[in-house]
Amino acid sequence: MYGFDHNGPGHAGERRRRFGRGHSEKFWEVVDLYRGELLKQAHAIVGSDADAEDVVQETFCDALRDPRKLARAQSVRAWLRALNRFNALARVRARHAQRDQRMASNGDPATTGGFSGLERQEALGQALACLPAEMRDVVTRRYWKGLTVAQIAAELKTSESTVKRLLFEANLRMYAKLGG
Repeated sequence: MYGFDHNGPGHAGERRRRFGRGHSEKFWEVVDLYRGELLKQAHAIVGSDADAEDVVQETFCDALRDPRKLARAQSVRAWLRALNRFNALARVRARHAQRDQRMASNGDPATTGGFSGLERQEALGQALACLPAEMRDVVTRRYWKGLTVAQIAAELKTSESTVKRLLFEANLRMYAKLGG
């Protein structure tokens, strides 16, 4: 398409010609060439089609804002993949920050699923009380005492896989009990 191997570095003058001023058709060729690959990469990181589309769009917008960086790239594919990965991880970090902010807001029914801080604690306590003693013990050691799976396994003289299984089952039961 460009007379170069898109996986290789290419000739520097050729890269400048590809993405220099007034060469938007070359940019759209790059979009067509890499869009599918970047969507797969983004989806693997963010986990949803809509977020992956947004990430790839942001990646190409970043490239369009400063086409000189793209033109100077030794490998267009590698540069776009690195930028796409950065944007996808930024999306995940933003999602986690929003979740943490919602969880930290005590008492706002709009952000706590209708529960106040006290109601949340009571519901969580009731869900925990419904667990079998073995699961309840593992959950309290993990989430209240902050022990690692290995530490819990050592204290209970059991395998790490058993601890992981108990945590998984306990989380499922509590999630169901809390209306998830």
